[in-house]
Amino acid sequence: MSEYLRLTHSLLVSLGGTSSPEIFPLNAADDPDKKPPKSIKFKTGNKKYEPTSFVFFQGALAKACIVGHIYQEDGPALPVLYSIVTSGVLIRNNGMLQPYIPPILREVVLVPENLGDGEDVVDSHIESGLDIERYSVDDSYRKIRQNAANRIFDNLADVKKNVFSHFAEAIGDDDHLILIDGSLRPDDVTMANGNWVGIHNNPGLTPQEEDVSLELSENEIGTPFSLGANSNGYFWHLRMYSDARKDPSWGIVKLENSLTKSDDMESKISSISAGILAERYPIHPRSEEEDWRLYPLITAKMFLNTQTTDESSILKYF
Repeated sequence: MSEYLRLTHSLLVSLGGTSSPEIFPLNAADDPDKKPPKSIKFKTGNKKYEPTSFVFFQGALAKACIVGHIYQEDGPALPVLYSIVTSGVLIRNNGMLQPYIPPILREVVLVPENLGDGEDVVDSHIESGLDIERYSVDDSYRKIRQNAANRIFDNLADVKKNVFSHFAEAIGDDDHLILIDGSLRPDDVTMANGNWVGIHNNPGLTPQEEDVSLELSENEIGTPFSLGANSNGYFWHLRMYSDARKDPSWGIVKLENSLTKSDDMESKISSISAGILAERYPIHPRSEEEDWRLYPLITAKMFLNTQTTDESSILKYF
């Protein structure tokens, strides 16, 4: 057993918790700035092997396991979670992908707020080396799990921002597009740099967006919309694949960039989208789970997976 997981087990026992390990599914929270797109759209090129402008790819990975629960006399059980978040940047050189920014990895144990007599136990384990964060307690187990998931995504955002900073120092003034697995937000520095492009693999379309997506053909781009009052830039939808037998959101990705409304905005969106479309080859989807996958991001996630303990091994520790 690793020292970190040994301390996590010790914390659980010291808090009077019961070991009940399970993989914790992470589901992205709804996007509060999402706006229903209109039906206006324009098309990008359809060259199967169109050269791509992307050289750098930032992967991101979050894993979490419930290691046990603290049971209350009244109210829902309170989970204790072990989580690991990591991010790094790969560079493509002569067709090969290799690490450019070493991955930054953070292990965090999540426990509920306001543990009363257990606060001394938490403090002692922090002194022993555990990185412990709190999630807020609610009236339902479902809300408690969502609060814990939100803390994990906050930690992932912090790690990604740290990678952004290291990359900016390393790349200097080079004018390369960087494809990010996930949202650019909430990092204002990144959103101010037009080189960064965020991709949402499963954008979670609203009913209005589903209606519009039915009209998008393969390789077609939807109308750009502002990211919101607190973020500079725009987002737009792109259908990478089309299959009338599947649901309306199949093959759709959402892209983010710090675009400004200008005369050449349409051409920039078209250029970025063409680069994304070029990245889907040589991979072609064999199932709904693969409809969004770009092989550089697959490679980045596989690389990050090699840096972390696999979930089945973690579960055996508890």
